[in-house]
Amino acid sequence: MQRMSRKVGRGHLLKKSIVLLKAWMTYEASLLGSHAANMATYALYIIVIFLLNNFYDELQTPMDVFRKFFSYFGDDETTFDWEQKMLTIFGPVKTLNF
Repeated sequence: MQRMSRKVGRGHLLKKSIVLLKAWMTYEASLLGSHAANMATYALYIIVIFLLNNFYDELQTPMDVFRKFFSYFGDDETTFDWEQKMLTIFGPVKTLNF
């Protein structure tokens, strides 16, 4: 995490973005915490790294990452298809249907 944070730079943008999204997902949305059958913290790390990896030029502050999270994953018109795709740090990948 330390090495990745240094690579991202911008005043620990990676760490601050993770903390902001983690707080929102835990206290406001109740979406985080594998102990409660919610998303694991590791998955949140993948999401934030994906956003920084793919939209780096647009993201200067943790709030920019927060907004990009909602625009990419929360917009009704472009809602991420969690049934057909999985997310990597590089982008969505189509899942296999058995």
